Amino acid sequence: MRMLYNIVAGVILSVLVMACEKDLSLYDTPDCRLNFRYYQYGDLLDAENVTDEMRLTLYSFIYAGGEMERDTLWFQISTMGFLSGEERPLALQQIQVEGEENAVPGVHYVAFDDAEYRFLYCVPANQDTLSIPVILLRDASLQEKNVRLKFGFKENEYFKPGYVGLTERVINITDRLAK
Repeated sequence: MRMLYNIVAGVILSVLVMACEKDLSLYDTPDCRLNFRYYQYGDLLDAENVTDEMRLTLYSFIYAGGEMERDTLWFQISTMGFLSGEERPLALQQIQVEGEENAVPGVHYVAFDDAEYRFLYCVPANQDTLSIPVILLRDASLQEKNVRLKFGFKENEYFKPGYVGLTERVINITDRLAK
């Protein structure tokens, strides 16, 4: 009796497994996209679980010592889409925030299109993740005020911005003690 039960259960299970098989269409979307990577407790988060607080980085030169004129923050990004056998540049852009003191390129940070650092904003061949720098500059004005640098991905011939919620970052920059 037990043997008969096992045979019937095996046949039913086999039929169910074969019935679930479905031909999926091949992924053929040519668009490649970029996202910032966010982690919590070591786990990679999806767009629905990333909060505005996680998108914000607070930075003060006050902790770096009086002689440091620039510092670099690194942000992990990942690509979506097919890998490429060639290096592909990505583009970043500043996003102005109304009602805030916005950072000024060349004063508070090195512009994203600065020729000297352009090589750092390239996705290497056959890779889908990398870390990109944002180089902050210590300006005397930061001793009196905070500035905000909101930035995100800019579409170019290689990449488009990815998922809403994973395409922008914000850095509050100062040279004083602040909350």
